[in-house]
Amino acid sequence: MSGEAEFLLRCELHHHQEDVRAVCACGDDQLATASRDKTVALWQEQQGDPLGFTVTMTGTGHTHFATAVAWVPPGLVPGLESGGIASGSRDKRVLLFSPPSGAIVADLAGHEQQVMDLTVAANGDLVSAGVDSVARVWRDSKCLHVLSGHEGSVLAVLALPTGAVLTGSSDKSIKHWEGGVCTATWTGHADSVRCLALHPEVGVVSGSHDFTLRLWTLTGDAISELVGHTALVYKVACSAAGLIASASEDNTVRVWRGDGTCLQTLEHPTCAWAVAFLPSGDLVSGCGDAVARVWSQAPERQAGQDVQAAYRASIESRKSASASASQGGGGGGKMEDPSVLQYPGTSDGQVKVINEAGGGMAYSWSAAAGEWEKIGVVVPPPGTMDTGPGGKTYQGVTYDFVFDVEVDVGPPRKLPYNRDQNPYDVAQRWLEEQGLPGDQLEQVVNFLVQNSGGAAMPVSAMNVDPFTGGGAYVPAPAGAGGRPGFPSLGGAQVTGGGADPFTGGASAPASGSNARQLMYVPHGAGMLTFESAQYDGIAKKLCEFDATLSPEQGAVGQGTISDLMSRLKACAIGDAKMSEGDVATMSTLLTWPADSLFPVLDLVRLLVLTETVANQLGAAPISGALLSAVKRAATASSAVLATNQLVGLRLLCNCCKHPSLQLWMLSVRAEVLDSYTSVAQSTNKNARLALSSLLVNYAVLASNAKDSEGKLQVLSASVELLQDDAGDAEVLFRTFVAVGTVMFNDKEIIALAKDMGILQKAVTFSSNTTVKLAESAKDVTMVLERT
Repeated sequence: MSGEAEFLLRCELHHHQEDVRAVCACGDDQLATASRDKTVALWQEQQGDPLGFTVTMTGTGHTHFATAVAWVPPGLVPGLESGGIASGSRDKRVLLFSPPSGAIVADLAGHEQQVMDLTVAANGDLVSAGVDSVARVWRDSKCLHVLSGHEGSVLAVLALPTGAVLTGSSDKSIKHWEGGVCTATWTGHADSVRCLALHPEVGVVSGSHDFTLRLWTLTGDAISELVGHTALVYKVACSAAGLIASASEDNTVRVWRGDGTCLQTLEHPTCAWAVAFLPSGDLVSGCGDAVARVWSQAPERQAGQDVQAAYRASIESRKSASASASQGGGGGGKMEDPSVLQYPGTSDGQVKVINEAGGGMAYSWSAAAGEWEKIGVVVPPPGTMDTGPGGKTYQGVTYDFVFDVEVDVGPPRKLPYNRDQNPYDVAQRWLEEQGLPGDQLEQVVNFLVQNSGGAAMPVSAMNVDPFTGGGAYVPAPAGAGGRPGFPSLGGAQVTGGGADPFTGGASAPASGSNARQLMYVPHGAGMLTFESAQYDGIAKKLCEFDATLSPEQGAVGQGTISDLMSRLKACAIGDAKMSEGDVATMSTLLTWPADSLFPVLDLVRLLVLTETVANQLGAAPISGALLSAVKRAATASSAVLATNQLVGLRLLCNCCKHPSLQLWMLSVRAEVLDSYTSVAQSTNKNARLALSSLLVNYAVLASNAKDSEGKLQVLSASVELLQDDAGDAEVLFRTFVAVGTVMFNDKEIIALAKDMGILQKAVTFSSNTTVKLAESAKDVTMVLERT
């Protein structure tokens, strides 16, 4: 970092349960964070501890993700004489919190869609940016001006010292406003203007979805362009000394000089959503791993070398695992041979992960000592696979199996394979890499399954029954003409039939006879369901839990449960009607405590597959009990929360099968998705798969009902699942199908999808080695680019 001291980690702030989406400085020694867990937090610097911060307030009240936060200085707003916190949310509201109590002193409603950004003017006016294409100026809790004029979502706002306001939009422009009137429009970015910050020496810095930042004078003259990020820029901040910091979806925060020189890149475990400078010159960042981090140039405020080295090692481990997953490696991150430690590192603190004693050992280069120092064993991040002592290494990656495959010409060829991989995807990719004919696909797939001990396809492994450990869902094979690997969508092939996304007719080739047509979107081949039955396992768990409950908690007796199971199994198999007594008993079971709820939900999962019972459960009052149980399963603190979420999502998928419950699902859509969208960040692949399946179903329901709000909610939830670039291919595939379905023939949703960065995600995955994932991403790209 030429001419500047490096920023090093000062401390990590652990409090939020989900992504930290916004950060800001609050006076001299405080900072605030806002999270997708719907809360905001105020942090106080600890006296006598140069490294630490303590939470002094947690603000609650939002009903959806908190997306923006701003500090209201003392004395500017009534009720906040000592200062306060303003937060914006996807619930379309702006809340004002009074520290330290966290009391809400104002609830500002007016935006028609989610709030994206906030800024506070010198006179106390609050300005909010909304996806509804307007910014609003608030004074004394009333809307003073509506700044209307952008042709797309307003994503950023900035109050200037002159009293004017700047807004940045998905229409690629920045507008200058005075007294509620637009006085100038600045252009230059090639994509959405996502963020704005005041530069103390020059004027304004903007960040964009075109991966760049631009420095402007206050009169709108572009001075320089800052190029270096490889993904969307979400936030920009400036220090009193003129440094610029930017946070990006490429998992980095970059520090710049105004002339475009990148001074330092601070790597993060996942998406860097937010960044702000503190008055001390320290930097705070918000990350997708639910952690805010403070960085400092001052040696006395930097964490020890052991902490720095451990953080670098964790980043290196995640990068290795991500690289391995993107190459289809499945388990374990890429590790290097111990021989590389014979050579010096390229920079102080460089980390290498070495294949040592069957595992990964992290080493850090010490320039002062001139040697590699051992840090410790690398623990793979969630979602990677520990292959155990039977694993084999091929080209630096550990696999469950590395087969020698005899071919007609030449020596045997290596075929690496993991148990959690789809054999169709592995076989197809391997045939392409080896230059072998595609008609050998089935032969290679059979070879993999037989020689891996009958290892199941990943969809079976991801759907283990939570009670018995047996497979809870084995999808039917695809029908005639189905793509290899597609059976994991429950036997329903998703195709667009070549339909044009705007007219509904057959899509016309762009040019020539080989133009690509839509393959997987929109989804139109039935709802995705989880149908495998484990009645004995359910009955056993119901009796076990009933024995631990009191009558006040809903215990009904094991005899009642035994009789109930016999009758309900007959109902489920024979599509018979439940008796009034059985409906009443089920209503009671649905009130069980969260720790005991999952076998009840799993029983309902099977019952709703029959149309007669679905009609009964769709009627009040049991539908109210069902909704309450499903929501508690997703949110109640419980030792079995992950299992509750998994079973709840599978139940909801099955509720989409028959028309009577489809109507109910539409009526409770907002509550259901608000409760379960957080599963997108879960480390449980089974749960994420169920969530992506539910999104496909809701995409179909909302599209058929022309429910614009529902389609937007599906789109928002899908964005959360697509944040994991190294995520499971089947989950990502289904998510792209959902996205393509809600966008189909809807220009407004297409525009919003572009604002949310869907195009960049689709382009990224279009080259994925998992064929159907790549093709679904190409479908989404086609729909987006044909507007």
